Order: sequence, then C-alpha cells, then structure tokens
Amino acid sequence: MKKRLLAAAVAASLTLSLSAALAAPVEFDGEVEVHYQWDDHDADGDAEGARNTVILNAKTALTENIDFYTRFAAQRYHGDDITADFNTRNGTRKSTATIDRFGFILKSDAATYNLGRQGADLGPNALLYSTSGNIGSSTTLVDGLTADATVGATALNFIAGQETDTENNVYALHAAYNLNDAWTVGGTLAKYDKDAAGEKDTNHWGLDTAYTNKNITYFAEYAKSNANDNDKAFVAGLSYELDDKNSFGLAYAKVEQNGDMGGNTDFDNGYKGLYFSYDHKLTDNTTLSFAYSDLKDVDTDDKYNYVETTVNFAF
Repeated sequence: MKKRLLAAAVAASLTLSLSAALAAPVEFDGEVEVHYQWDDHDADGDAEGARNTVILNAKTALTENIDFYTRFAAQRYHGDDITADFNTRNGTRKSTATIDRFGFILKSDAATYNLGRQGADLGPNALLYSTSGNIGSSTTLVDGLTADATVGATALNFIAGQETDTENNVYALHAAYNLNDAWTVGGTLAKYDKDAAGEKDTNHWGLDTAYTNKNITYFAEYAKSNANDNDKAFVAGLSYELDDKNSFGLAYAKVEQNGDMGGNTDFDNGYKGLYFSYDHKLTDNTTLSFAYSDLKDVDTDDKYNYVETTVNFAF
C-alpha cells in the first residue's frame, strides 16, 4: 500500500510539472558498456557470461533550485546470467529495457536532495548498502529521499525510502569529518525494516577512515548489526593513481550474512577475500577495466574466484 501511495504521489507530481519541463532545455548524458565475467565456484561450478548495457540520463530545470530527472536503461546478457544487473527470473528473461529512475533534485547552498526512484549507496565503500548498479524496479532500487549536505568540515549522507522489489524500508545516516587534508573519519547509523512476516528488523552501525598521501589512499570500514549471529562486515584496502590514465585498487573484505543490509553490499555477502581492480583510460570518455576476486565462503571455506573485464564509454 505504501509503495502504491508513493508511486501515485510521484505520478501526480510528474503530471503537474510536465508543462514546465517541456519549456526548459533537457540535458542528456549516459554510458554504453560491454562486460565479460568468468566464475569458478567450488559449490556451484564454473559459469561464464557477458552483457551489453545502455544508460541514458535526462535532466531538466523546473525552477532555479529544482530539477526533474529520469533514466532509461537497457541491458542484454549472453551465456549464464551471472552478469545481469536486472531480475532475470531464473534465466527466463534475457534482456530488459525500462525507465527505472525518475524524480526531483532540490538544490540549496549546503545540500542536495533527491526525491523519487533511485539507486542508493551508503558510506564511502558501499560496504553496508549499494543499489546504484541495479536496473529495473524488479531489482532493488529505492523509492524515497536521499540527501547530501555539508556542515563545516562534515559531509552528511542520508537515505530514507522503500525498496522497489521487497517493500523493505531503509533508513541511514553517514557522517564524514575531514580532520585535515589527509585524514577523514566517519560513522554510520542505519535501520533495515523488513516487510516479510517473521523476519527481524536489523539496526546497523559502522566506523570508517581514510588517509590520502599524494596519489595513494588507504581506507578501512567496519560495520555491525544487532542480528543474533553472522552480524559483522569489514573492508580494508588502498587505491593508487599511477598516472592520468592508469589506476588500481586492492582490498580485503569480509561480509557475514547479516553484516550488511539485505545482502546489498557492494562486495559479496557471505564471503571473505581479496579484490583487485585495474582501470586504464583509453580516451577521455572510454575506460578499460579488469577485476579479479579471490574469495572463500565465510561458513564453509568453499572457494569462489571470478574475473571481470569491462569497456565503458561515457557521453
């Protein structure tokens, strides 16, 4: 019911603002991406797949401080569905094309608010929650409000909304404080309110820090929930910009089953291990990326390794 009411409110707002949007210029940007992945999993065996993705974002000014945004996304996968960012319904859907994000951006001198359907990431490493890479409302997106604000040397990030596929509610606040030009410390408070009968809501807290020295940044984040067991998540690593065209990252992460929010970590829920990434800019708008993960199941120690290559063109 809550989801239907929010959708109706957004639809009414879209209708009221349509004439103003048509009168203003529309800004477009987006990306085209080709991605390949190979998995080697002790429990599930080998899998191999690829995907093609097209993203088109549109934004227009309704007033000086209010923009309307929307996004069209299309994706098709080949081979196994391990690369798909949309709900394949157990492999019965090979592709999707959808307008999956829309809403309003409200801007002030100190804050920016997004109201509508959107992806949401929590914290500097998206350890606890990340849905920005998902496509379509049948995967996890958020209907609600996100906000980014700056108060002195403190940056605040706020999320309040309902997931499109589960009707679970997400509430979170992350604060990051710049001690100086090199050091940042932060903290997170969050609640994951589950809709399904019999499932326990979880409260989460986390601490994070980062240190930057010239072209290298070291980072760490720890999070914990109030679940009865398997309630912790941790990541530590570094990112290094070799030059204007090349960069790499290395991290160790461990995410227990109840350590993140709904399995939506940007890492791998239920696994621990190393993540390596390398990016090379072919042109100003085109990036070639390589990633390798060497993981083990937290409970069984079953091995899980995967290799990814991506070419992304932004426009």
